[in-house]
Amino acid sequence: MHTPNTFGRKDGSVFWLERIIVTLILFLIFIPLEAFPQGFGSGRTSEDLFPRDDSRTLKNTQEEFRLFPGESYTSLGVTVTWEVNDTTQEAKEQNHFLHLKGPNSEIRDVTIEAVSGQKTAFLDDVLIYYSACVEEIRMRTSSDPSSRGGGGFRIEKHIRSLICGAMSQSSSFTVMHRVDNPRMFVSHVNPLRINQFRLTVSSETISYPDGSDYMEIIATDSVSGETETIPAANDANRSIGRFSVYVKSTNVFTKTVGLHVTTQPDLSIRGEDAWAGDFSSAPNTPLEEVLKNLAKDYGFETEWLEHEGHPESVQFAKETRSVNRVAGETVDAVVQDIDPSHPVTFEWKTPTLLSVYPAGYEEVLKGKELAEARDLAKENFEKTHRFETQNYHLTEITSITAKAVIDQELRAYALLGTAVETYKAAGMENNPNALIERCIADEKANTVIVTAIPETHQKIEELLARMEAVLEVKQAEKAEPLELYQIEVALLQAVETSVSSATPVYMAKLNQTIEDISVTDEDIEEVIQMLSELTGVSINVDPQALGQRVTLNIVYSTPAIEILRLIADMHLLWIDFQHSSVLLRWGRKDTRVPPADPSDYGLKPEDLDRFKINEVSELGRSIQSITNSPAGGTFSVAMGERFQCEMSFQDFREPYLIVKGIVEQGDRAIVDSTLFLEKDKPSILAITNMRDTLILVVRLLEIR
Repeated sequence: MHTPNTFGRKDGSVFWLERIIVTLILFLIFIPLEAFPQGFGSGRTSEDLFPRDDSRTLKNTQEEFRLFPGESYTSLGVTVTWEVNDTTQEAKEQNHFLHLKGPNSEIRDVTIEAVSGQKTAFLDDVLIYYSACVEEIRMRTSSDPSSRGGGGFRIEKHIRSLICGAMSQSSSFTVMHRVDNPRMFVSHVNPLRINQFRLTVSSETISYPDGSDYMEIIATDSVSGETETIPAANDANRSIGRFSVYVKSTNVFTKTVGLHVTTQPDLSIRGEDAWAGDFSSAPNTPLEEVLKNLAKDYGFETEWLEHEGHPESVQFAKETRSVNRVAGETVDAVVQDIDPSHPVTFEWKTPTLLSVYPAGYEEVLKGKELAEARDLAKENFEKTHRFETQNYHLTEITSITAKAVIDQELRAYALLGTAVETYKAAGMENNPNALIERCIADEKANTVIVTAIPETHQKIEELLARMEAVLEVKQAEKAEPLELYQIEVALLQAVETSVSSATPVYMAKLNQTIEDISVTDEDIEEVIQMLSELTGVSINVDPQALGQRVTLNIVYSTPAIEILRLIADMHLLWIDFQHSSVLLRWGRKDTRVPPADPSDYGLKPEDLDRFKINEVSELGRSIQSITNSPAGGTFSVAMGERFQCEMSFQDFREPYLIVKGIVEQGDRAIVDSTLFLEKDKPSILAITNMRDTLILVVRLLEIR
């Protein structure tokens, strides 16, 4: 016999059992839904049963909620109501029902069972899933101690709440070759359509020969009118057309069935959407061959468009190669997987007509134009810089002295892109990309051998003629009166300067951003030429810097000028912003000594221009006197910390004082030359010493 008010008893063991049960109930009621990693009362979560999907046919909208007896909740347009009915007042037993109402259909009187596990209901393209939170209570049934099990307890199950969820689920699928979302649902009030097949669930169960009763899934082919049935029993399966349908879950109360649907590719489709899962093409296969094989197997045509006015561009596109292995599930996927070595665009004009356009041919034309411009520049360069070799025999001056003077007139020429750059020949001897004028002194024959362009030969002829003429008159044997000559000697050092920033003419172009650039062990000339083409600015490399290799990886949008500075810093170069072009020069700008005013030494701007020098700094300066006598005909003076200068009287022939000048650095003479001094006119001699350019300036200030 049932004993009421069991909770009111104060029996010790029962009292503590009641306390534990009440605590468990409160825990179940207030714990967040997310705290159930495997779903309440089930070995699988809602994610396992109803996986979220972002396919084209699923909206991927989902909401979870908890429902208590007598409550209603609306989610995704479906109202879920929990109704509790007492069957008899004496027994006080309750029946639990769910009512689900959507915009267009409803499912009523769904019995809620006090069992674990997740149930489903499908209406108006919304999947409702729910599971019962069940409390088990031991109730005393007898006071007879001889009763089995300790006398007098039974288990009552009470449904305390429902853990519910709602998720949008499409009921119409158009499948070509693969099912994007194989988990589908169908119910008596919400049919399922897969291509031409319409599936629904029977309103009543059907008896089978083995005595079991199942709902049935009815599949109707809207094209042929044929009908196929599937028992709504777990793991039942049927083939419907090219689809395989498996039953995964059933709910007889809501007449809802969960399905798993797979399919075979539709091999009847041709052209753009044809199944090409077995097609592949090896890397570096010509594009024409790839598309020809693809069109032959899958039924489409290819039209090759030309770049306007350039019919040869069609063959260019056909010979373009795909740099990777080409594959894909559909013909369109195969085409999109092609990675051409030159830009090519594809467009489906119709499902069976593919248009191919050589989008990258514009760059090919630019490359051809640039190559033609370079070839023309090279041809002109070779014509205008044809070297000739001539021998100059000397009678009055030595070949060593003549070579020291001639070396200051020699130049090196390099073709950078389409521009010709001119440099001092000194220091360029080992550059393979420059044409270098040379002078060799033959001391035995007292001859200099010069290889240079015609313009340089003309300068040398005039220079040697003036020097020889001065010494043609022999010094008179008679003793001349003693004369004193006051001489100023200065040793200067060239200071390389450049414009502080790019001129406004091309600064905007240098500030253009480059999306990404990645090179590995590339020749610096090729990398700089690429930057020149991208910015439209003429950028060249000093021949001394040629042959270096560049590795860099720019992944963010970066101004071209910053990339240029990065390359310069990596390779010990500096950027010379010239009037209309940019030159990466070798070495670092020298700022060890402050610049000096050239006019203080009697120099004019054109004197420095002869040596392509903009500024100078002073290393040493002194005013000394020598005479035309053996005793006072020589002086020596220090020029800074590193150099020593010595001057010796040779002769005086109106208007020239002829002296021999020697400049030494340590134990080595870097200058040993005969100088022709004219009053108040500086005699200038430029010397290249390793990476320094030195200028010796000697002036005759006074004759007494």
